[in-house]
Amino acid sequence: MSLSPAESFDRYVIEERLGEGAVGEVYRAMDTRLRRKIALKVLRRDPEMESEAWDRNVARMLREARAAAALTHPNIVAVYDVGEHEGVPFIAMELVAGKTLRSSIGRDISQGERIELLLQVAFALAAAHAEGVVHRDVKPENVMVREDGVAKVLDFGIARRLPGGLTNTQDSGVSRLSRLTGDGSIVGTPAYMAPEQLLGHEIDARADQFSWGVMAFELMAGRLPFRTDGGGLGLVTSMLNDEPRPLEGAPEELAAIVRRALSKSPDERFSSMEDLAEAVAGVMASVLPPPPPMRKKMLSSGIRLVYAQAPEAAAPAPEPPPPPRTNPILIVGAAALAVGLFIGGVLFLLQRSQAETPQAPVAPPPGAAATNAPSGR
Repeated sequence: MSLSPAESFDRYVIEERLGEGAVGEVYRAMDTRLRRKIALKVLRRDPEMESEAWDRNVARMLREARAAAALTHPNIVAVYDVGEHEGVPFIAMELVAGKTLRSSIGRDISQGERIELLLQVAFALAAAHAEGVVHRDVKPENVMVREDGVAKVLDFGIARRLPGGLTNTQDSGVSRLSRLTGDGSIVGTPAYMAPEQLLGHEIDARADQFSWGVMAFELMAGRLPFRTDGGGLGLVTSMLNDEPRPLEGAPEELAAIVRRALSKSPDERFSSMEDLAEAVAGVMASVLPPPPPMRKKMLSSGIRLVYAQAPEAAAPAPEPPPPPRTNPILIVGAAALAVGLFIGGVLFLLQRSQAETPQAPVAPPPGAAATNAPSGR
């Protein structure tokens, strides 16, 4: 269904349509109960859609709501409400004022800003994986970037809590290039899919690493890492068989991270998205001085991962102040005064010593009577 500005939908008043996808539309709306603006995603039913396909779409949308609502992270769009109004399912979510990451590709922004955006997405995916949620459709269109540089991952509509097999693996034609979410043949956007996802094999969280790697390469280089000259089928063939192009112009440490994330075998990628995020954080801290302006602490999988300001070079220790300059005349005068005081002190002590020493009695001359001697008479 299509909604018009000022139209009411449940407790929400529509302001404008923000966009539409294969099975739904997104509107900016006002929550009349909480008095805040939200993004309202409404599931649209094609008149020709069979009831079974409709039920799958409804179940997928509810899965999106439940998967996203279980995630609380600064880089993941928050879900506020989920329900049905007059038989139409909807999700009310955080309204992100900004543009998709797609708009940053090819723009003249610094390497530091690009890497920081990729790091924020890695943090978000690590947090989702810690809750057992695999996104399965990581791409620039599913990342919003606010004006202050904060990235927000959205659209967990095809997310799964447990890895599972994908069906219809016999179809290797161009139909794989469409994002099919209703018929179960393939889930995701093929240009960003991991090889095991393209082949319909069982996937796990490492499939998101590959998608992140494709997005990272595209953001840094302005093009996809695999051949696109053969059309859609040629792209898929290249993704399944070719090594990615070298990532030129990026720090070698980041190029190595992206190359590992794009490994054909999941076993050759990082053991977890958290490990990948830590590696990218290391690039931020050691390769790119001066660091970009935004600095935040994020939580991922219960472990504090910090992409903080790169440590600045320690300032040189201040030189000790020069000794105070002294006047030679004052030095001579002080020395003379000290000598005088010393000599005076010695003389004073000698005089005092002589005054206090008792004199020996003088013997009288021979034959003289001693004074006060008793008379012998």
